[in-house]
Amino acid sequence: MKKVFCRRCGILPKLGAVLVPLRREKIPVTKTFVQSHCHISDTAVLHTVFVFFYLLLSILLFTPFLYANENAVEEALSWHLEADTLDTLADNTIAEARGNVVLTRGEDRLSADFVRYYTATGWIYLKGNVSARIGGDTLQSESAEFNLNTRTGWCDSGRLFFADSHLYLAGDHIARHIGDRYSFLNAKVTTCDGPIPAWSMNAERADVEIDGYAKLYGTSFDVKNNGVMYAPFMVLPAKASRQSGLLLPHYGISSKRGVFFTQPYFYVLDESRDMTFYGGWMEKVGPLISAEYRAHPAADQKSWFAFTGIYDSHTVTRPGDSKVYRSSSLLRTNNNRFWLRGMSDGLLGEGGWHYRSNIDYVSDQEFLREFQQGPTGFDYSRKELFNLFGRYLPEKDQNRVNALLLYKDWERFGFVAGVRYEQDPALGHGNQTHSQDLIAQRLPELNAFLYKGRIFQDFPLEAEASFQTGYFHREKGTRGFRTEIHPSLTLPLDFGYGSLITSVGLRQTAYHTNTSGRTVLIGADYAESGSAQTGRSRSVLDVDAQGYTEASRIWKIDHQPLQAVPENAGRTVMTGVRHVLQPRIHYKLRPGIDQSDNPFYTRDDRIPAANELTYSITNIVTTRSERVAVRKEKGRQIAEKQTVYRDLLRWHLETGYDFEEADRTQHRDLYARRPFMDLYSELEYYPLDWLGYSSKTYLSMYDGSVTRHDHDLVLRYDELAEWQFGLDFRDRDYEYRHKFRDSDRDDIRLSSSMRLLHNKVILNLTKNWSVAFEDYRNMRVGGTFGKTYDQSVDISYADQCYRIIGRYKYDGYDSSFTLFVQIPGLFE
Repeated sequence: MKKVFCRRCGILPKLGAVLVPLRREKIPVTKTFVQSHCHISDTAVLHTVFVFFYLLLSILLFTPFLYANENAVEEALSWHLEADTLDTLADNTIAEARGNVVLTRGEDRLSADFVRYYTATGWIYLKGNVSARIGGDTLQSESAEFNLNTRTGWCDSGRLFFADSHLYLAGDHIARHIGDRYSFLNAKVTTCDGPIPAWSMNAERADVEIDGYAKLYGTSFDVKNNGVMYAPFMVLPAKASRQSGLLLPHYGISSKRGVFFTQPYFYVLDESRDMTFYGGWMEKVGPLISAEYRAHPAADQKSWFAFTGIYDSHTVTRPGDSKVYRSSSLLRTNNNRFWLRGMSDGLLGEGGWHYRSNIDYVSDQEFLREFQQGPTGFDYSRKELFNLFGRYLPEKDQNRVNALLLYKDWERFGFVAGVRYEQDPALGHGNQTHSQDLIAQRLPELNAFLYKGRIFQDFPLEAEASFQTGYFHREKGTRGFRTEIHPSLTLPLDFGYGSLITSVGLRQTAYHTNTSGRTVLIGADYAESGSAQTGRSRSVLDVDAQGYTEASRIWKIDHQPLQAVPENAGRTVMTGVRHVLQPRIHYKLRPGIDQSDNPFYTRDDRIPAANELTYSITNIVTTRSERVAVRKEKGRQIAEKQTVYRDLLRWHLETGYDFEEADRTQHRDLYARRPFMDLYSELEYYPLDWLGYSSKTYLSMYDGSVTRHDHDLVLRYDELAEWQFGLDFRDRDYEYRHKFRDSDRDDIRLSSSMRLLHNKVILNLTKNWSVAFEDYRNMRVGGTFGKTYDQSVDISYADQCYRIIGRYKYDGYDSSFTLFVQIPGLFE
């Protein structure tokens, strides 16, 4: 990272690039050389050998992209020397090489028109087309002089190229001083090819100290060699490690926030920890501050936390005035708004204990919806946490979950202790107070697990069990202890032609309440209703049986033999097809019991009855092909045949009969019995590299109507275009078997029918220009074309050394326009 202009590093502890990427590498060298093509005396050969050894050593030590450690272990190296003439002067104290002087070792190469070496002082003078190529990096200069004893020297009209970062560094005069210091006159830095770079950083004078800082005087940022920004003095880090500094600002214009600007500052704590501070302003809202902390000292030790605070000049003091939820009666009287979020996973000591934590607390119910975009917004934080920890924050409209778990696993035993706090963001700030909170908080909860394993070594009877106890606290409503144990036995039998797995379990739950209220769940909301919940226990039996078998067949396909020659590179022929058939039958029984008098802490306190039989069949088609691949080896093309397998088709069909639904007596006036389950079809079809299709369909066995349908289609054309299409359909009653089992009619909450359409198109119009469009819309509202609830458009121009992105984003509430500039080595 750089102190003024810098780019953000990746997940810790990776190293970042610097503006002047000076690197320190160990280069083992010796003073051993081999033959010359010229006929000269042994003394001349000896002096010439030393000339070119010191030439190599000095360039490696002098050039900022490679220099040796003084204590590097010397190893024998073989070099090849060529020159038109080689001479020694002044009693062999001066050696000269003229004409096409070239020194090579493998891919490394040094060359100049003329070289003179003074053995007494260790001084080397090079002139005319001085060039060095070491490990892909190159140096070019008109002339150069080096003192090998002091490791100092200079070169004129020098130009350095670093292959790894594709960075050019040039100067009219480059000098190396004692103490790993460099000075440049008329320095230029760029990542662009060509004589007129698209952009460059220029300085009249620069002083650089390795593992220190670069001081630039008379600095300008040029576009096509025309200055667009100027600074009389600038300080940049010149280190090979991540550096603190300003990051690329985020700015644009928004329909809800007005003109906005956010400036981040990146601060390095150490090799594995850093922080990013944000300061910003939103025209229609007010100021913003934010801080983000990251730590990743080991693969299983990582943390990410962030806090954002906003002073909002607007409030919602009357029901219906909310700009976010216009039909809501909720208020928001707070000006000071904030969001704290983060996750942390790691080890506790060396005893094998692990911890896992989530923090997610917000000031009000509108914050996450209102501030969804940008580097401190909901979308960015949710994506960052998933990429690092593999788990998501709840959606922006859901309650926020805070939890801490401590756990340890033994061979067949596991233990988990934790606390969990669920926040309702609608409480407070002018609405109901937190004293009216009906959500049950788990403070604490203990879990123990006996993992499945055989009871007897010679008999396939397996046992497993789970135990849980915890205290459920509510500010208002039923609260108390719940303790539960759930042992089960499983008998897996393999008959050769098929398998049968049967299991029986018993869930025994005990309650101890210390309040006399009655808390119930109506739809998705808790409420106080009816007489006190005085139940003390429950016993729930569960039985499960599954039968499974598999049959397959392979068809060989006649084909012309495919020759492994370079001319057939990329050619593919299909050689075989395998079809697998997997039928399965599954019976599940859980007798219904009356649980209405038991306390209601979570949905687990109301386990529904189940008595259903399902049967399914799965088809899997896999193809086998031969493909010719070509690789290069020692300058030759080597062709070889590879075997390629493709999962062409997977088609799963499933239906069944619900005995509980067949015996249902309640709510039949709302919905008649339908014990035959919907026919469920799940299809995945990938016939070609550029074509893929998947779908999930639920078809009613009574009227043939589609109750649920999910489509996904992907089309690609080389690297020029890609189209992703999705259509999700939900009928109002598609979950009727679960909804109508609630005894209280007021508890039934049927979902609205939905038809959601998703389109994503990527077009690479030219070598430089590309367009990306993504749109989500609800086709049930908004007329013929539906109503968009999420949309983005990116227009990008990418050159060899920079990229400009213009973005339009609509998240269902706010529309914004932003502009991004990415420059390798400076802004990325």
